[in-house]
Amino acid sequence: MCVVHRLIDREQKDPTKDLDDFLISLLAGINVTEKRGCEYFSAHIYALKQAPQTEENIKIRETIEKILPEEAGHVRWGNRWLAQLADKSPEHRQKVEQAKRKYAAIEQAAFEAGMDITLGAELRRVANLLEVANTMPMWERPQYLMERLPQTLLAPDLQMTRIDVVQRVWKRDPQALMERFVPMFLNGLKGMQNNSQKTTV
Repeated sequence: MCVVHRLIDREQKDPTKDLDDFLISLLAGINVTEKRGCEYFSAHIYALKQAPQTEENIKIRETIEKILPEEAGHVRWGNRWLAQLADKSPEHRQKVEQAKRKYAAIEQAAFEAGMDITLGAELRRVANLLEVANTMPMWERPQYLMERLPQTLLAPDLQMTRIDVVQRVWKRDPQALMERFVPMFLNGLKGMQNNSQKTTV
């Protein structure tokens, strides 16, 4: 959720100038992260039902089952508020729909970036950045891309994660590093080639 909040803050929506625009951005950003949380909780519950029914697994599953309805309630609350804002005018409806698309793309990009450390991840992040930019009005895109493109390409957080993972695997099992991690890392390029073939077909 902090990724979306950082991105909302960067946009500098000023509630004193336009409260509705501020609320639309804030609610759309929070709403999309709450939805991801519900997906995670549902997946964990399912996985824990398939796992051995140890005392620990049962307690974890029961705890998540108690939390999930509250998270779903947050999503419904956000949906209601966004619907009320959208009902104010056709312009408000357009702003709400645009904010939903934008923050869904941002959240998906953040989700993918957090899981992808393979070769070519920087280029996949750039592709996601372009998807986010495409949800914005044309006049906002250049500044958005100029501010974020260098960080996306250099990706210092990604480089540090790669170094950390390699060090951990090396310390634990140098052979596994060469047999499993290096091929997995290099397969990132294969994934990029497959994606480019899909888009050209």
